[in-house]
Amino acid sequence: MNVLSELRRIMVKISLAYGLYEARYRNYTKLIKTFLNIYLRSKQNILCLDLGCGDGFFTKILSGYCDMTVGIDLRAYNSWMISQKENNNFLVADARRIPIRSASADIVLIISLLEHVPNWRHVISEISRILKIGGLIVIQLPNLHSIFEPHTKLPLISLMPSKIRDLITDLAVHDKLEWDCTIGNIINILEKYGLRILEVIPYSYTNALRIIPNQAYFIIAIKSYQ
Repeated sequence: MNVLSELRRIMVKISLAYGLYEARYRNYTKLIKTFLNIYLRSKQNILCLDLGCGDGFFTKILSGYCDMTVGIDLRAYNSWMISQKENNNFLVADARRIPIRSASADIVLIISLLEHVPNWRHVISEISRILKIGGLIVIQLPNLHSIFEPHTKLPLISLMPSKIRDLITDLAVHDKLEWDCTIGNIINILEKYGLRILEVIPYSYTNALRIIPNQAYFIIAIKSYQ
């Protein structure tokens, strides 16, 4: 195990010990339920998608509000079999090529996905295609340019030269991050594809302590035209 990977493991262990991950999931759940309660007040026959659903944690939350919920990820998880119900299904698929017909979805949820997807703009293009007019998209975006980058847990990494930054990221998390996946760029692409911004909510993983602000954002947008 390399030094950066070990450092990240220690930081994750500390975060777990102080309940920061648990608090984050509670807060995300509360925010998502608030959006759903407002948006679904008078709607029926609702189709909801959870892109990059992982183990299906938020897919299950959506299924409590929607008539049909589909979780989509690049690989299958064992937990899908446990979570699969009559109105709750899972698909292995690429979010840049969603196997759903055009103008059929009412809600699309994206939690910490876009920054991992090369050509992430194609994901937003696909969402615009599958959403109905008036359909809602809820995006949670970790702030890669935060003082402590949320994935690597390292300070000021976004300021490093790109080759060094990518090497460090690969060593720390064995992944490549899309550093142009910023709040400003996402808003511009959403608007380009006919998605009108309703609200942008800054979020800090350490919100209770108010140590490091704006480590993530929630972006809520609605499909306003074809």
